[in-house]
Amino acid sequence: MPKRRLELLLLLATLLALPLTVHAVEPVALPGTPTATQLPTDADLDEAWARVLLRANPGPFQYCAYEITARGNAGVASHVRGVMGRKDAETRTELLSREALRKMLGQLRDIGALDLAHPELPWRQPVKAPPAKPLKGKAKARATADAVLASPEPLWTPETSDVPVYELSFRLGGKENTFLVVDPANQSDPRYAAFIRLVRQFAIASAGEIGYHAPTGDEGRQGYLFVDSVPGAIVTVDGAPLEGETPILAYPVAAGRHTVVLENKLHKLTKEIKVLIQPGVTTSVEIDLR
Repeated sequence: MPKRRLELLLLLATLLALPLTVHAVEPVALPGTPTATQLPTDADLDEAWARVLLRANPGPFQYCAYEITARGNAGVASHVRGVMGRKDAETRTELLSREALRKMLGQLRDIGALDLAHPELPWRQPVKAPPAKPLKGKAKARATADAVLASPEPLWTPETSDVPVYELSFRLGGKENTFLVVDPANQSDPRYAAFIRLVRQFAIASAGEIGYHAPTGDEGRQGYLFVDSVPGAIVTVDGAPLEGETPILAYPVAAGRHTVVLENKLHKLTKEIKVLIQPGVTTSVEIDLR
């Protein structure tokens, strides 16, 4: 396998946090950012979106979604993550300019997101051909039940999976394509993984990353603290300093009342606040220190 191809597959596996099995698949040439004459029109952007939803996952995140959506004269990028064993999900959102939205959705259009075929799903069994003679009574009911079990709803997903299962959705110019894809990094068509990579990178670059903290401790006695500030600051909780500066993502804290202090030594700014941490929930503290 060419070295460059192997490097690309390893990069995709790292970005998507997926287990990697290398297949000898020739890559599809993906276009760059569309030029001004190729950008989607205002009419194309009406109710347009690009969505990546993790439906089943062997890793720590029970729920993970990246979304780029047209809203009025602009757009919104969002990033949502939920950890197994916790009731709440963390969400980060950011407004997008119309031009940034055009370029992003145009690039997805140009990799063929509206034309991607629905890949085979391992849990779907082929429905038996109808009998030559019409069935009646119990035989008809049994055949109908078998067909329903063999052909679940298009977006039905098992509760657990040894490999990631994603729901991909793209709408532009009044056309929509929504389907499930299993283990996208190892599909024969690399455009499934490319779609996920592009939406994920754009959402994180715009809205920000969400860190992972293992859900240690009893959910009934522990919550999480999210702290952000302008400008950045060091944070102490009940006198104990936290590592790094704001933003502090999903820091585990015992349920109850706590004292949080933010300090920017360069500009000599300090703020002390009292917070009440609810069990199993992330409490957000967003402060303007100026």
